[in-house]
Amino acid sequence: MCWTYDPLLDELQQDEDEPTEEEMEAAAQEELAERRAARHRRGVRFDRAKNVIEAAGHELHLDSATDARGLLIWLLEIGLRSKPQHLHDLLQELDDASRQVFGEYVLAVYCPWGKEPPAIVNWRGEADQSTQTEGAAVPTVGTATVTG
Repeated sequence: MCWTYDPLLDELQQDEDEPTEEEMEAAAQEELAERRAARHRRGVRFDRAKNVIEAAGHELHLDSATDARGLLIWLLEIGLRSKPQHLHDLLQELDDASRQVFGEYVLAVYCPWGKEPPAIVNWRGEADQSTQTEGAAVPTVGTATVTG
């Protein structure tokens, strides 16, 4: 099969409207809002006033997840007691909360590429570079009810 150039087809394709950056950003924001609403319907919600993510009867206390180790312990404690969908929703809500509080996705806050990780991640403020031993704040899981 031989490919040939068709100037009429090329001209027609050039006239098609490509979405603008603003339209693409608006569509992405709309999709994020729809996903957030679906997570909320399934019982996973970030409460910024309390700095808690509620997920299927469990609470992830972000004030206690001050470093990557503390966050991992929270995620394991909740994840091992939850359905896979709840853990997935929890991770998505955590990333969404990180974007709201820090303006960055959660991995960039706890494990920034090419930088030293913060000694303390303060969900009421910003990531703090002061010294603290890793995992000094080990959380305990608050469970209202266990579902699974």
